[in-house]
Amino acid sequence: MLLFTLVHRLGIFYLELVTKPDILALNRLFIGETGHFPELAHLFYGRGAKKTLSYIDEVMNGLM
Repeated sequence: MLLFTLVHRLGIFYLELVTKPDILALNRLFIGETGHFPELAHLFYGRGAKKTLSYIDEVMNGLM
């Protein structure tokens, strides 16, 4: 049950983070500009989503 609770809390935290209006607006801005600035997409992903997903992966592997 503890594992389920931890994973559930992690999921809720991540969902609340990525659905904040300012975060959504920033994501839309970056996505909208990737056609003009493709390197921006790589930087945005590498410094944001990729790090976050790597952290979640580390946490999940640590729980197993």
